[in-house]
Amino acid sequence: MTYGTAEEECVIDDPRGDLEWRIENKAEWRRRKAAQYPEDVRNAAAANSLMALMGTDLSPEAERRYAKIGGAIICSDEGGADPISEALTDVGFRFFPKTLNDLVAGIPDA
Repeated sequence: MTYGTAEEECVIDDPRGDLEWRIENKAEWRRRKAAQYPEDVRNAAAANSLMALMGTDLSPEAERRYAKIGGAIICSDEGGADPISEALTDVGFRFFPKTLNDLVAGIPDA
């Protein structure tokens, strides 16, 4: 990742790599939740849904959008909510993307 100065924009150099890293981490978190709450089958299903996104389509436009949102989060000195993390948490519960393009389209601007 590249962190910009006051004159530069913050940029994620490898949007697909960053997004897939986040997906893997969120899927692992969901697997831990599935073990903790075995009666709620949504956690295991959500982990599977997240992993199914890996390697799906990510258009150049979606990459640029993700890089912009991610960069805004990195450079924000306000802290607070991370819309990427929130969207990933919603996968399998309130949000059902079929591709990385769908996922990125569903992430609110930072």
